[in-house]
Amino acid sequence: MGLEEDAGQVEEPAAEAKPMQGRLSDPSAEPTTPLSQNSEDVVEDASGSAVNSLDSFGQVSPEKTVLRSVRPPSTSVPQEPQLERKRRKRAVVVAAALVAAGLAAVAAFVTYGMELWGGRSIPEVTGYTRRAATEKLEARGFQVVVEDQPSDKTAGIVLETRPPVGARVAEGSQVILVVAAPHVVPDVVGKPLEEGRKAIEDAGAENVAIEFVSSDDPEGSIVSVCPEAGQTFSSQDTITITVAQAYTVPYVLGMQEAEASKKVTAAGLSPKVAYVRSKKPAGTVVAVNPDQGTKISAGGAVELSVSAYVPEDYRHLLEYFSCPTDKLEQFLGEQGFALSSSQSEGEGYEIVYNAAHATVVFDDQPFSHHYGIPSGESLGHGVDGTFFNGIRLDMDASELSGVTTDDRSAVESVANACGFGNIQDLCTQDDIKAPGGMVPSGAGGMTFACGSGVEGDYTWTVLVWSYDGTRHACATCALSTIYDGRIQGFGGVCDYVATIDLFTE
Repeated sequence: MGLEEDAGQVEEPAAEAKPMQGRLSDPSAEPTTPLSQNSEDVVEDASGSAVNSLDSFGQVSPEKTVLRSVRPPSTSVPQEPQLERKRRKRAVVVAAALVAAGLAAVAAFVTYGMELWGGRSIPEVTGYTRRAATEKLEARGFQVVVEDQPSDKTAGIVLETRPPVGARVAEGSQVILVVAAPHVVPDVVGKPLEEGRKAIEDAGAENVAIEFVSSDDPEGSIVSVCPEAGQTFSSQDTITITVAQAYTVPYVLGMQEAEASKKVTAAGLSPKVAYVRSKKPAGTVVAVNPDQGTKISAGGAVELSVSAYVPEDYRHLLEYFSCPTDKLEQFLGEQGFALSSSQSEGEGYEIVYNAAHATVVFDDQPFSHHYGIPSGESLGHGVDGTFFNGIRLDMDASELSGVTTDDRSAVESVANACGFGNIQDLCTQDDIKAPGGMVPSGAGGMTFACGSGVEGDYTWTVLVWSYDGTRHACATCALSTIYDGRIQGFGGVCDYVATIDLFTE
C-alpha cells in the first residue's frame, strides 16, 4: 500500500511528498522511538487504528525506527499495564483484609457460641425439681436463690427463672428459681371482712363465699373460715368466710313455719309461734314481732304469726283432717285437752283426749259411744304421727246451754258450732228406720234428733238426745267410705248412727 493511500485517511490534505531521507533529517520532524525502547509491538496510526505490520506503513531504517503520522504531536500514551498492576495489587490487599475480617467474625461467633466469652446462657430448668434445677444452674457457675410461689402445680416444681431461660448473663450472676408451693389459708379470724378477703384472694383463692352470723364479736369482723387457717387448697376450691353481725330479726315473712323457725334459731334468737286466721295458705308466716331487721339481744324472742292449719275451733272436726297430727297434739293441749288413753286392737285404735267440758276421740268407728277397748294394748303415744279415719266430739251439758229441744233446730245449732254445712238427712225417735228389733218401741222414752251431711270425701253427723232429764250431744266426722256396707237395712246414715250410738251395748 502507498503512503498516499494511507495519508488519505488524515483530515487535512497531505503535504508534498519529499524524499524519505530528507524527512528523517528534518529537525522539525517528530522524533522516532526505537522499537527497543517500547515494551509493546503495536503502535497507533494517525487515526488511532492499530498497525500490526510495519512493512505496510513504509520503509524503515536499519535501526527499525518507526515513523509517526504527520498529524500534530499528541500527549504521551498512558502506561495501562502499570496502572492495572496497581489496581490488582489493591484488590488483593482488600480481599485479604476481608478474608481476615470474616475469619475473625467466624472465630468470634464460634467462641461466643462456645461461651468462651460474653457470659453464659441460663439453661432450661422449667419443670425440674428444685434440687435438680439448682444443681444444673450451679454447675454453670450461677448463684441460685429460691422463691416460693403458691400454685396448683406439684409442690417443689420450678415454674420459671428470673432472668428467663436462655438469657445470657455474666458467669457468677444470681438466678432466681420460682418454685411451686401449695396454697395455704391465711389466718384472718378477727380481721375486718375486706382485709381478710383480700388476704385469702392474695393466697390464690378464686372463689370466696361470705356468710353472716349473729355474734357478740365486733360487727363486720371475721369469726371463722372454712377450710381453717393453715389448710391447703386449690385455687378453684371455695373458701367460706363467716362474718359477725349483730343479733337481728331475720327476714322470714311469707316463709313456711318450719323454715322460718329454723332461720330465727340460726340467728341466735328464739321463735315463738302463734296461729292466726288468715287467707294465706296454712302454715305461712303472716307477721313477725319484733319487725324484721330489728337488732335485739342474743336469745331474744321472735313471735311468728302463722296462718292456722289447726282448727279454728276445737269443735271444727272437718279441719282436723287437714292439720298435721303433731300440730293437733299441740293444739289440743292449748285447748285444755290431755291424753287419757291410747289403745289398739287388731287394726282398730282409739286415742282419747279429755277436758272438763268435752272429750275428743280419734277412732275408725266414731259413730259408737262405746269407746275404750278394754282388752286393747297401749299405743304408747297420742295422735301425733297417727293416720285416723274418723273423729268424735262428745260435748258436756255446759256446751249445750243454747239447746233446749231435741229436734232439727237443735241439730242445726250444734252443726253450726261444729262448722258443718247444710243438713242433708235427718231422723228422730219418731221416724228412725232400722232393722227389726234393733230399736225398742218408742225408743225407750228417749228423745233425739240426728242429722248428717257430706262435704268432699267426708260425712259428718250431729246427734242430740235427752235421757232422764239430761241433754247430751255428739258430733262425728269420718271418711265416707267407712259407711260402705254398714247402712244396708237402715233408712240412711242418720238412722245407722242413732241406732248404733243410742241403742247398742
